[in-house]
Amino acid sequence: MYNGIGLTTVRGTATSGHVQANRSHVRGSRLRRQREMNVSQGPKPYQPVSATAREKGNADIQKHMRKRELENRLLELREDFEDQRFPEEEITRRLQQERSRQERIWKEEDEAEKAAGDRPFRGRRMEGGRG
Repeated sequence: MYNGIGLTTVRGTATSGHVQANRSHVRGSRLRRQREMNVSQGPKPYQPVSATAREKGNADIQKHMRKRELENRLLELREDFEDQRFPEEEITRRLQQERSRQERIWKEEDEAEKAAGDRPFRGRRMEGGRG
């Protein structure tokens, strides 16, 4: 027996009686918090992300999300055009026009934002979107 765990005697069990620790057991958050307090002599201070950083977000991720939304909208337009039996060349031409128009709008917004300085990000809406 080890710390009250296991058999009092291994006789007749066909085992060695060796007790192993359960390494996959996740201890409760209370124990983790107590351990942190003992080590650091107090809880760690709360450090939230600043409001301006949260509003701005990561520019690369936002740019990628805008492009994804545009491509999804263009796919829906393509399906609508195909349902209306437009020729493939006409569909391709119209989709390219819409893509270049939206990219031009984004470019103008970016230039206006740079000219205005570092204002907090307020979000962008896509022109002509559904929903």
